Amino acid sequence: MPEFKKVYRAILRWRDPIQLDLHIIEPGGRLGGAGDVGPNQPRGLGQMDLIGRVPMEGGTAETSYVVADGTALAPDRLFEFRVEYVTRGVKPVLPYCDDGALASAQMELIIIDRGVATATNVGTNRMHCGVAVPENRRLMVLEH
Repeated sequence: MPEFKKVYRAILRWRDPIQLDLHIIEPGGRLGGAGDVGPNQPRGLGQMDLIGRVPMEGGTAETSYVVADGTALAPDRLFEFRVEYVTRGVKPVLPYCDDGALASAQMELIIIDRGVATATNVGTNRMHCGVAVPENRRLMVLEH
């Protein structure tokens, strides 16, 4: 990749047979407004260049966000990464809740920042079956 040292990229990767949506809150952006880049708003400072779907059996799924010229970003910029566990829905049922096999989605968040890559393994919170997921918990903050 010839421009590797210029690119800022965030990749969310998972193996479970589920749908996850990545949301990036860009520097100066706000959740649900300008600077909230995700599957329904694919452009901002950067853009979603890959929107993942449920992976095939034995495969992986990925969602990717990229700023083509990361060198144009301020050095002290702050991105926030959030994930929505779409398959779980608003009122989860087994196996997506309590002690179900897919109650906590496991994923990897990979950040490539101007030639330096870091990866963090994360999992979603567990929810109770039949109980509506509060709006403020639908988009879980990913620590990296």
